[in-house]
Parts: sequence; C-alpha cells; structure tokens
Amino acid sequence: MRLIVGILFSLFFITIPAFAAINLDKIQIKKEIKQLEANKNSKNAEIIQALQVALNWLSEAQESEKKTRAYQEAIDDFPKIIKELQQQFLIESNKTVTIPTNITILELEQRIVQASSQLLEQGRQIQQEQDRNREISDSLVTLPQQLLEARRLLSDSTVRLESLHVPVSPLAEAQYNLAQTEVTARKSKTNELEIAQLSANNRQEIARLRIELFKKRYQQIDQELQQLRNHLNFQRQQKAQLALKHTEMLAAQGEELPKFLTAQLQLNRKLSQRLNEQAYRINDIEQRQRQTSSDILTVRQALGTIREQAQWLSGSTTLGEALRAQLYHLPEIPKNQQIDREIINKRVDRLQYQDMLENLDSNNKENEEKQAEIKNLTPEQTQIYDSLIQTRKELLSSIISGYDSEILELTKPYVAATQLTDALTDIKDATHRYMFWIADTDPISLNYPITIVKDLTRLLSLDTLSQLSGAIRVIFASQDSLLYLLAAVAIVIFSISTHQHYNNFLLRASTRIGKVTQDRFALTLRTVFWSILIALPLHEFRTKLIWVR
Repeated sequence: MRLIVGILFSLFFITIPAFAAINLDKIQIKKEIKQLEANKNSKNAEIIQALQVALNWLSEAQESEKKTRAYQEAIDDFPKIIKELQQQFLIESNKTVTIPTNITILELEQRIVQASSQLLEQGRQIQQEQDRNREISDSLVTLPQQLLEARRLLSDSTVRLESLHVPVSPLAEAQYNLAQTEVTARKSKTNELEIAQLSANNRQEIARLRIELFKKRYQQIDQELQQLRNHLNFQRQQKAQLALKHTEMLAAQGEELPKFLTAQLQLNRKLSQRLNEQAYRINDIEQRQRQTSSDILTVRQALGTIREQAQWLSGSTTLGEALRAQLYHLPEIPKNQQIDREIINKRVDRLQYQDMLENLDSNNKENEEKQAEIKNLTPEQTQIYDSLIQTRKELLSSIISGYDSEILELTKPYVAATQLTDALTDIKDATHRYMFWIADTDPISLNYPITIVKDLTRLLSLDTLSQLSGAIRVIFASQDSLLYLLAAVAIVIFSISTHQHYNNFLLRASTRIGKVTQDRFALTLRTVFWSILIALPLHEFRTKLIWVR
C-alpha cells in the first residue's frame, strides 16, 4: 500500500513539469510551422506535415495530463472532498423555508418562477452526475483492456523511436521529433489509464455523494415551490372571499334583493367555488409530477444497477433472477394522450372565462338587457351591483391566472412522462441485451382483471367505437371503397384456399421425389412456382387495398 501511494505521489509531481514542457514544445513547433509556411518551399511540405502530426500528439498528451490531474485529485483530496460534500448535505438538510406574511401576489409569482428554474437546474445536475457515475461503472469493465492496448502501443512507439538514427537533415529531425512526441503521448495516455483505474472507486463514491446532495437540494426547492404555490392560492382565495363577503354584507344591510341581483350574487359564489377547486387541481398536478420524477429516478437507478452487474450475470443465475424481480416493480409506460386532452380542456375553459371577463365591459345584447335591469334598481342596489361586478372581475382574473398556472404545470408532467418513457425504453433494451430476454408485460396477478377493465374504459373513452362505425359507413357508402373491400375479401379467400392446395401438392410431390421413374424437372419448377405464390405478402396487399381510400 505504501509503495502504491509513493508511486502516485511521484506521478503527481512529475506531471507538473511535464505539462509545462508540453506547452513549451507546442509553442516551439507552432513557430517552426509558421516559419516553414512563410518560406514557401515545396521541400518543406513533408516537414510541415510531420510537425503538424507531432503537434496533434502533444495536444493528446496535454489532454491526458489534464485528465490525470483530475483523477489524481480524486485520490489525494478524497477525504477532503467527502467531508465537504457531507457538510453541504447537512447544511441542506437543516435549511428551512420562510415566506414573509406580507409578501404580495406579484412577488410570489416571481419567486415561483425562480424556484421552478432552480428546480430544473437541479434536475439537470442530477442527470449529469448519474451519467458520470454510469460512465465510471462502464469504464471498470473496459479499463483493463484499454490499459493493455495502451502499453502495447507505447512499447511499439518506443521501439520505433530507438530504431531511428541520429537526424542529419531537417526532415529526419522532424520525423525524430514526431516519434518522440508519439512516445510522450503514449506515456501520458498509459499514465492516465493507470490513474483512472486506481481512482475509479473514489470517483464513484464522490459521484454518489454529489447525487445525494443534488437530490436533497431538489427536495428542498420542491418543498419551497409547493409552499409558495399554496401561499399564492391562499392569497387569491382570501382576496376573492373578502370581496365576496363585502358584497354579501352590503346585500344583507338592505332590503330583499331582486332576482337579477340574486342571480349575479349566485354567479360570483360559483366562480369562487371554481377558484377553490383550482387550488386542489394544481396540488394534484404537482403530486403527479413528483411521482413521475420519483419513477424516473427509480428507473435510472435500476438501469445503472443492470449495467454495473452485467459482467457477473453469466456466472450467477441467482443474480439474474434478483434483477428480474426488480424490473417487475417498475412503473408502466405513461400515456401522454391523457395529458394532451387535459391541456386542451384547460385552454378551452380559459378562453371561456376570458370571454366572460371581456364581455363585462362590452356593448353586446346581454349587457344591454342588464342595463335595462339596472335602471330599475335603487341607488343602494346599484352600489351592490357595482360591487358584484368588481368582485367578478377579480374572481375571473384569478381564475384565468390559475388556468395559466395549471397549463404550465401540466407541461411539466408531459415532459417528465416523455423522459420516463425514454428511461423505460432504455432499461428494456438493456435487459434484452444483458439478460437475454425479459417479458414485455408484467406477470399476471390479482389486479389483472382490474387492469383489463381500466384499459377497456380508456379505449372506449377515446371514442373508438364511433370512429370505427363511421369508417364502416364511409366504406359501404362509397362505391370505390366497396370495390376495394370486396377485392380484399377475395384475396383473403384466395389465400386460404391456396394454402390448402399447396399442402396437398407438397404431400403428392413428397411421394415422387427421389424416385427415378416419377421425379421430373417440371416438378421442381412447379414447387418453385407454388412456393413463390405462397410467399407473396398478400396480407399487406389486402391491407393496402382497404386503406388506400
């Protein structure tokens, strides 16, 4: 162990002057290339080419040295990095979210936008760290082979360098420098792979802690966002309730209200109820979003586990069964069509309330009838009506803003559902690749009849039967479509009858094959003809006939 640590420290101190030497060599080679290009001598073309290749080798060496330093830091500073990440995790765990009581609705909306942006950024960082952790896990399998190949290439390049004679011409000197830079790059690459192999476990642990830290931050921001939205909904409801109570108080102070004002007051109460329902719907959408995000993390963790354990599956059937058991608990592929319908319905409802708000100040027929009713009101009743209209405007504005929030929140589950679908597709491909075969459907359980009923309900809710009946009516109503349908039916009958004749022919031919007096070349031709006829894709042809219209 002490020997390994000593080697690592020596490599670390060697890389610093080597990196500086690489920079100096690159500057010198670039100057030489510029001088040779300015000379414009045709004999310098090979020298320039050799120097350019040497420059490329130095660039690769510089990139390898950069990665080596990063890997070395994961070894040397591992305790320090782990301690810092753990401290940051404790700090995030002890954070509390406070929302001022006197905050305005506008400030709440701004903070919600900022928190949503931070939430997306944290999700992106979690994905990056998970990808980095997966790359490290995959490299554990490939690094030994890569290191073996790098050492072989280093040995070959060293032999080529030693076989070169002392340069006596500019071209020979350029080729000698090229061989030197290749050896330098090969050494740097070999050193990089060695340090990468030694630091793989440390880098995996660092990536794991970073993922936990980003998840904690994600949870904190998500809780803050939920509190901000609850506070915003509470303020909107409180504002609407105060306006509605003020109007009802004015109405209670006077005499009995006419039917016109009673209807207006009842409409405001319904709008207030719609506003309260919006808050529950937004909370439900947020819960669905959190559940989908949790499912995405679960699927990605299962995918990482399969890739990490793939190299051991061939030696243990128990491990394969354990991984298959995890796959049975994965979520189903989400259906974005339902979210699409929800978004469309929300947009339609929003337009209706937007029209209702605009009609309050327009000069249409309905408002003219209201003006006639207003003329019959007393001054106190007119004041109540004005208060009702003002309250309605505030209610409608809050409802429209709520629909905007609902539509915005529905786009997040839509994107998350797409990501979940991609993750489930990836894990299905991985299971088929590493575990030979996995069923595409879940095992039958006691919930299977309930699942069938849900699927049938979903199928019928898509108006499938009416669409099929409409398509059938169109087929029989049109003469061209009817001809195509009859042709398709004829092809089906011909295909079925042909199979029977083909089977009988094969039975007769099998008794004649190999017999000198009965076997004929014509029998071979007939067999080929019938085989081609049977192999024709008649099912595709009849499908095209049906759908050509």
